[in-house]
Amino acid sequence: MLNFLILTSTYYIDFEGNKHNLNIDLYKRINEICLNNGSSLLGRIEALKYSEKVKYKLPIIVDDNGDNFLICTRSIKADDCIVINGSKLLKCQRKEYQSSLTFKNNIILFIDIDYRIIKRQLKIIHNYRLKRLHKIKMIHCL
Repeated sequence: MLNFLILTSTYYIDFEGNKHNLNIDLYKRINEICLNNGSSLLGRIEALKYSEKVKYKLPIIVDDNGDNFLICTRSIKADDCIVINGSKLLKCQRKEYQSSLTFKNNIILFIDIDYRIIKRQLKIIHNYRLKRLHKIKMIHCL
């Protein structure tokens, strides 16, 4: 489904760490990914705003249970936006003025973005998953 670690409008980095050139409209591509999972990008953003009571710098939840999600470093429509496959991310650390991203396959990438932006979106995903888990448990108890 999400066959990249990092995606921009001009390149993507695959699971082996190889860089591949692209020329895409990032917003349209992410919207297609969301539509393949049942709703539009805008619908997923609005649902997360409502559910988590947050209004900016939201992750993009690709599937309903939150297992596949994307972290954007800027607005998805910005030319310099970097999209991180959050479901493959193991940890994010501050390295001077960069963020060090360690993925589950032990690939480490450095990006020029404050790690707090990424950490905040990971926290939103964590809270979303906890709420979903609680709702599922409530349904099973009925």
